[in-house]
Amino acid sequence: MSDTRFGRQELLFGEAGQKLIRETSVAIVGVGGIGTQVIQSLVFLGVHHFILIEPGKVKKSSQNRYIGMRHSDPVGTLKLDIAERLIRGVDPEAQVQRIEGWFPSPEAIAALQTVDVVFGCVDKEGARLKLNEECVRLGKRFIDSATEIHIKEDGGIQSYGGRVFVRWTEQVGCLVCCDVIDLREAGEDLASAEETANRGGIYGVQQNENGSGPSVVSLNAVVAGMAATEFLVGMTGIRSPNRLTIYRAERGIVSLSRDEPAQDCLVCG
Repeated sequence: MSDTRFGRQELLFGEAGQKLIRETSVAIVGVGGIGTQVIQSLVFLGVHHFILIEPGKVKKSSQNRYIGMRHSDPVGTLKLDIAERLIRGVDPEAQVQRIEGWFPSPEAIAALQTVDVVFGCVDKEGARLKLNEECVRLGKRFIDSATEIHIKEDGGIQSYGGRVFVRWTEQVGCLVCCDVIDLREAGEDLASAEETANRGGIYGVQQNENGSGPSVVSLNAVVAGMAATEFLVGMTGIRSPNRLTIYRAERGIVSLSRDEPAQDCLVCG
C-alpha cells in the first residue's frame, strides 16, 4: 500500500477515482451544523474546489455543533471564516470562493453555474425549495441534507433523525415530486413580512424569534456522512447514488425510500 495522503481510500476506488474527486468542484449552500460536517468530509476525501454560500454569524449556541469552531472564536464570527479555516487546515492550497449572502442572490445563482455538484445544507424550506428549482433549471447534480427532531407538546421526544436526497440524473425527480419538502412551510418562509404579519393576525400564529429548533452534532454527523458517501460512490462509479436515504435515529435504522416521483412535476417535469 502506498503511504500517501489518500493511499487508504484509493484501496477502495483507485487513483482514477481519487483524481475525479479532486477535479470535481462543489458548492455548499448553508455553512452551519450540517454544512461544516459536509465540508470536513469533502476536504478529507480530497475535494479541492469549493464555493461556500452563507450569510450568517456564529452565536453562543453554535458551539455545540459547528465543526471547526474553537472556544476562542468570538460570537459574531462569520461562519464562512470558520469553514474556510477548516478547509485550509487540511488543504492549504484548496480553491475557496466565498459568497456572504442568502440564497438565492444573483451572485449565488451565478456561482452554481460553475460547479459540478451542489450540496444543500440549509435549515429553511423556502431556501431549500429555491435551491431545488435552480439545480433543476441548471441541470446540476444536487445532494440535499436535513435533520429533524420532533418534540411532543408535553415535552417528550416524538422522533429524531434525518435524510439525504440526491438528484444525480434528470430521471430521479426532485424534492417536490418526491414529496421530500414541506411546501406549506416553504411558502411561509418565502412570504413577505406583510403576509407573515397578516397570517399571525388572522390565525394567531406565534412566531419563533429566530426560527431555530433542536440541533445535535451527532445527528448532523450521520446525515452529513451519508451525503458525503453518496457523493463518493457517485463520483467514483462504485454505484449509483440512492435517491432518498432516511435515518430514523429513535429506531436506530437507516432505510431507502422506494417511492417513485409523482408524475407531471411542476418543477422538474
